[in-house]
Amino acid sequence: MSTDPDPDPAAENPRDHLAVGPNPQERAGWAAAGEEAPVRETAPSGTGAVWILVLAPLWSLLIPVAVVLGLLGLTHEDGVSALVGLVGISVTVGSLYGFRAWMRRQGAARSWELPLVVLTAVVVGVLVGLLRLEWGVAEQINPVAPVFWCLVLAYSGAAVVWTMRPGVMRVVVAVGVVLALCAVVTGVAWWQKRVEDVRDNQELGRAVAAVESPIAALEAPGWEPVAVHVRDEQAPVKIIYEPSREVVWERGFQLEVSTVVEEAGESGLPYWVKCSEGDEQYGCERHGSVTVFDGSDAPIPSMNALVEVEDGVLAYLTARVPQSKDGAPEMEMPDLDMVELADQVRGLEGEDAQEVVREVL
Repeated sequence: MSTDPDPDPAAENPRDHLAVGPNPQERAGWAAAGEEAPVRETAPSGTGAVWILVLAPLWSLLIPVAVVLGLLGLTHEDGVSALVGLVGISVTVGSLYGFRAWMRRQGAARSWELPLVVLTAVVVGVLVGLLRLEWGVAEQINPVAPVFWCLVLAYSGAAVVWTMRPGVMRVVVAVGVVLALCAVVTGVAWWQKRVEDVRDNQELGRAVAAVESPIAALEAPGWEPVAVHVRDEQAPVKIIYEPSREVVWERGFQLEVSTVVEEAGESGLPYWVKCSEGDEQYGCERHGSVTVFDGSDAPIPSMNALVEVEDGVLAYLTARVPQSKDGAPEMEMPDLDMVELADQVRGLEGEDAQEVVREVL
């Protein structure tokens, strides 16, 4: 007969002992002794949910603000903005490591999983929010909406971490759930944008079709129409063009081509059409059928050209450099041949005019 004492069940299967986890008295004793809790299989979900409730809103507001301020500080030589952005990023990283340290203190077998999932949820949630704003689906910045959205994503991913068995696939599935939800929302936003674009394009097409005169349009390589505006009878249509990088290297530069209709027997042109009263006024110069005004040396650089495209229908080209909020030019006037551009303006009607509208879409 064997005289060995009964074996300890925990010694036979230590995983069973770890799965049960320590009781509160044991955990309090470890904390008092300055020791970490034993590693356990399941990620803690009680106060973990509170961490998410605090950190997800904080990160969803702090991350984009910190990045924007950091970029402003780098591009505009504003040391204060760069410093504030750096502080914001430091707070984000510090709280992330604090979250992981707390998870390890609680005895989570993979202490990095939940913080990684929550951070992923916030980052992709912010990106989706910015994308919706860029597409015009979100009309204005509302801090409540992105915070709520990031919380939904974070808790969705955390639910996977809390319920799945531990393993490599747990964090993969959790991140996959977050990305799948973002993909669905992005797809819905894209569909909404397309529906709005088609509706706006149809309305714009009807407005252009109602214009009685031909519309002036630029048919020069390297210039793409990005917007069409239908205005009054005297200047019914304005088309805004953006150049390719082969034409103008700096971004933000635009060229406006306005259709101007002369009244029968008199010019009657709008006041903003320079050079309409004679070649010498305002320093205008005539080059064949094109009249050009060169204001590239002005405080706000601009260049203008006036040419007749049809009998009684003029095209007025305006090139302006982008300006900052305080009105200062953000670039020098590029070297453009306004005479050559004006010679490539055509008067379009019917299907040709509608084609310009479709290009804008």
